Amino acid sequence: RRRRVNALERDLPVALELLASLARAGLGFDAAVQRILVASQNDEPQPLAEELSIYRADVLAGLPREASFNRLADRTATPGVDVFVAALTHSERLGVGLSDTLRRQADELWSQRRERALARAQTLPARLAAPLIICFLPGLLVVTLGPALITFWETLTGVTGGLD
Repeated sequence: RRRRVNALERDLPVALELLASLARAGLGFDAAVQRILVASQNDEPQPLAEELSIYRADVLAGLPREASFNRLADRTATPGVDVFVAALTHSERLGVGLSDTLRRQADELWSQRRERALARAQTLPARLAAPLIICFLPGLLVVTLGPALITFWETLTGVTGGLD
């Protein structure tokens, strides 16, 4: 489930930007979704493409778009898709231009991804401390203290005449 959610969250900003570009070019939302599905057929199956194809099948079966959007949100249950569906439902109800809404959604998702990446980068030193101590410190001790220990042992055996 976690891999599927991560794949959905990873692909959503790109899909939103594509949908916004296609809407700005004059395509309707359903035609843009169909265009994206056709383009993603050659690649390996992606969860977002699967969910959009189910949405498309719901619409073609006669289900209202708003109900299809809600089913999409219920199936995926991810925050990014929930916000996307809420924006689409809102623009559907008010008749607002879809391209600007989708572009804003994509920008918001990109900034969220950027913030998550920065947060992970800031925790990196704390996560690397234990492996560095476990892996690097013993070798450093052997290299720095090894010659001193050898000299100490030779001196000890020379003074005591050997402990044999």
